[in-house]
Amino acid sequence: MALEKYKCLKIGRTKLVLFSLLTTGLLTTSLFFIVGELFLFLFGVEPIYYKFDPYVGFASNSPLFVEKQIAGGQKVVATAENKIRYFNDQRFAKEKASGTFRIFCMGGSTTYGRPFDDQTSFCGWLRAYLTAFYPSRLWEVINAGGISYASYRVVRLMEEITQYSPDLFIVYSGHNEFLEARTYAGIMSQVPWLAELDNLLNRTRVYTSLKNVINYSNSTGSEVNRIGRRPQLSSEVDALLDHSIGPDAYHRDAEWRADILAHYRFNLKRMAEIAELTGTQLVFVTPASNLKNNSPFKSEQDTGLTGQQRREWSAIFRQAKRAKRDGSWFEALNYLRQAEAMDPTNADLHYHLGQTFYSLGDFDNAKKAFQRAVDEDVCPLRAVSSMPSMINEVAAQYEVPVVDFIGVLENDSYRQFGHKILGEAYFYDHVHPVIKAHRILAIALMKKFVEMRLVEISPLRNQGVLEETTHAIMRKLDRNAQGRGLKNLAKVFSWAGKAEDASRLAKRSFSILGPDAELYFILGLGAYTSGNLELAITHYKQAISLEPDYVKALNNLGISLAGAGRFDQAVVAYQAVIHLQPEHADAHVNLGNALERMNKPLEAIEHYRLALGINPNDLKLQTLLFNIESRSINQMKAGY
Repeated sequence: MALEKYKCLKIGRTKLVLFSLLTTGLLTTSLFFIVGELFLFLFGVEPIYYKFDPYVGFASNSPLFVEKQIAGGQKVVATAENKIRYFNDQRFAKEKASGTFRIFCMGGSTTYGRPFDDQTSFCGWLRAYLTAFYPSRLWEVINAGGISYASYRVVRLMEEITQYSPDLFIVYSGHNEFLEARTYAGIMSQVPWLAELDNLLNRTRVYTSLKNVINYSNSTGSEVNRIGRRPQLSSEVDALLDHSIGPDAYHRDAEWRADILAHYRFNLKRMAEIAELTGTQLVFVTPASNLKNNSPFKSEQDTGLTGQQRREWSAIFRQAKRAKRDGSWFEALNYLRQAEAMDPTNADLHYHLGQTFYSLGDFDNAKKAFQRAVDEDVCPLRAVSSMPSMINEVAAQYEVPVVDFIGVLENDSYRQFGHKILGEAYFYDHVHPVIKAHRILAIALMKKFVEMRLVEISPLRNQGVLEETTHAIMRKLDRNAQGRGLKNLAKVFSWAGKAEDASRLAKRSFSILGPDAELYFILGLGAYTSGNLELAITHYKQAISLEPDYVKALNNLGISLAGAGRFDQAVVAYQAVIHLQPEHADAHVNLGNALERMNKPLEAIEHYRLALGINPNDLKLQTLLFNIESRSINQMKAGY
């Protein structure tokens, strides 16, 4: 009994000693961190969290704003010359005047004001409205939206801009997250709780200093991430689309998409914490997009389908599109449902489903199908459906106000059209709002400012000032510049292979600019793609009448004429191309095809050989030439 008491007492004392050691260790460690944090704070060391993106690095740092001296010796901050390609030319006083409220609008090309510029962007409207409604205060609204800028580049700009005494950041970001090629190998595979712990420790100066020492001892001159090397991005946007023919570089990759969305959430948090750290107010805007009138950029069939299943699916899908063209909507819906049962991941399928439901008046299912088309897009150049939810979650966590631009436009659409499906009434293309929509966002932002107590009176209480300011801005707009902006958008969409969407933009541009060879060419492509060969022929002839040496229009005219069975006229068009460009291999092939259909095999062979001489490694052309030569020899033998 005594021995048992002794053992219990000994165990109790051991536990007490261990507890005391543990407590002492924790207190010592805590004291070390507290003293270390204070010491490093005095020496100006900043936590790595606020300056370091663990997912990507940048090859170099080129500031957006640089100091300039203008007439009178005044120092201003202005957009750097090498950034004008991506940003509006903005300038503001280096030293913020007393009583000035300085707002920076952040984001991508929507913030920039594409397809136009700052004047018609929501930033431009906001600047004009704030000045008109609240003249007793000095307002500076600076447009820092960068074309093709994604959230990780926006964060980097925010870090730079904090030195210019911002009072408010407005962030509209989400459409460009998938635009640049980057990998996350090793970074995302870290154990979640370990990654979260690392993020927490990155907020301390002690951990930052320890990391710097370790990285310095192991470095080869570049930053090191928490597991391995981060992908290094160029100082300016290097879009995947710039390295491919349209969206060809994109393929379905669920893991890559999940990693990008995780990076997006991380960047939203960084924005909120940069604002919090610098005492700057922040407003998030949910990124809206065109669901109804913009097809997916790229669709891919399910890789699990067999070759036979793929052929069956394609046949059913063709029948569905044929039924749609004939206006047989219930028949189209039946075919589309069959195709969906075989492969529910095809983005184009869901877009056609949305159009069919819309034509049948089933707006709820139409909206779901259109949104699914965006989410299944293999080349996602529109914010996917999970992004607004991420914005709201991060905003709730950090108490950041949100302007639900999607909801604002949907409510406006419901009042006007009886449904909440956003389309060409609000967007020029897939994401860029029409001028009216930018104005709607500016007013929604001012309403939010009332809730935030930045201003006291709602702008809607003075309709006279609202209308007067709106008319004043609209009178200043350069209509020809707008037409050129729409034309450039149409050309981009045509290059990306989206003939229907390009045609819609071309028509808008045409209504401003009038007859234009490039616009007629784009309209010809759209008509040809939709199967209207006669209309395509008309548009190509209109383009050629304005530019007789327009080689692309001449070649496409030949293709359309051949498609309509008018081979003799097609031959004339192809010959005109070859006269202008003798090395135009496609024109030689097209001419050979037309001559073969006209039962002139020897002349056809001549042009196939000329094409092969231009492209000697073209295996398809080699096979074509071999087959026609074999047929010609057999025919001559049979005739002999």
